[in-house]
Amino acid sequence: MNMMKNLSQGLSDRYFESVNQRLYETQNEVDKPIGHGAFGIVWAVTDPRTNVRVALKKMPHVFQNLVTAKRVFRELRMLCSFRHENVLAARDVLLPCSLETFDELYVLTPLMQEWIYSKI
Repeated sequence: MNMMKNLSQGLSDRYFESVNQRLYETQNEVDKPIGHGAFGIVWAVTDPRTNVRVALKKMPHVFQNLVTAKRVFRELRMLCSFRHENVLAARDVLLPCSLETFDELYVLTPLMQEWIYSKI
């Protein structure tokens, strides 16, 4: 799928590890959960490739059932296609090391300073 970047630099195995549905720090700076979305929890992290603060959305159980898989795919497709300064877009999608253990996705987006809910 050409809309998602393949992180062949090995980022997914040295950057994040998923053990028992928890995010553990490996060689990155995982600070804290900053919120949650429709499909997962959002963390503030530092991307070790660029040393830039980004938001990381962990989407667990993406293949739980067909409806969930379609919704997650739809969200990813939209996040990867947005190209507007006022709309949050995906910077990267972390792919799993192994297809046998592939049941969650990690999506990197720009880190926003505030939630829109605080302004409404």
